[in-house]
Amino acid sequence: MEYYSFGAWPAIAMLLGIGLAKAEEQGKRWLVRMQAALAMVGAALASVLIAMLWISAKVQVNGDISSLLKEHENAFYRVSMAHMLDLTPRAFALLRLPSAMAAGAFLLGLAAAWWLRRKRGNEAAAICLAISMAVFFFAANIALGVFGPYLSSGPLMSKVLPQVTSADMLALYGEFDAMSGVAFYSNRQLLLWNGRYNNLAAGSYYPDAPHIFLTDPEFLTLWRGTKRVLLFVPSEHRAAAAEHLPAAGTYLLAESGGKAVYANRPATSVAALQ
Repeated sequence: MEYYSFGAWPAIAMLLGIGLAKAEEQGKRWLVRMQAALAMVGAALASVLIAMLWISAKVQVNGDISSLLKEHENAFYRVSMAHMLDLTPRAFALLRLPSAMAAGAFLLGLAAAWWLRRKRGNEAAAICLAISMAVFFFAANIALGVFGPYLSSGPLMSKVLPQVTSADMLALYGEFDAMSGVAFYSNRQLLLWNGRYNNLAAGSYYPDAPHIFLTDPEFLTLWRGTKRVLLFVPSEHRAAAAEHLPAAGTYLLAESGGKAVYANRPATSVAALQ
């Protein structure tokens, strides 16, 4: 998996920076060729982004990006960056602003840096390159916000937390990793329904492990009990959870990014699961 190398990237960047600084001091001619190659890569990336902007120009979308992505089978994501292929023209329509910013940085910023390098304006070329990188980072941050409902539990928790009381019990369907943000944002211990597998499975069998891993009978008994229970369900488990939960007495409390929260007690503006 390519993301295992991410921890080495800061060190690699520092080493490259030291090498480039020494090359600047020594006036190495290959810097101009390297800047030209970078400008060509930027032009290629900008061309792809501009093409996607053209394709999605007249696309009208509603809702968040999670409903617009093309989902694949789990085996398809053996390489993490394969998620790039989930993008569709409708999903890309929500990324017009950051895409336009990135395209401008790649096409204009890198080309200007190359032109300045050819004119021996080394300091100006370095500043231009730094500005291009800053624009790209801002664009990436905006795009991350667009993906927020899909990647994070934060938007969902912002809807739910005002309705949560200290007497409520919080549970998660499936493994903890799927929606670990629920525990972070609520600062509460979660019960795990049918989640005794993968990372937490080994520790769950220790004698002093808390009894938070519930089977179907245990959870359904709790669900039909006197306490209010909120069940957080990842998008990939919504169909399975709907099969197990009783239709009567199950209420949809909130949803965001394909994820949902069900409750066993009605509340204002809550729709029953039918």
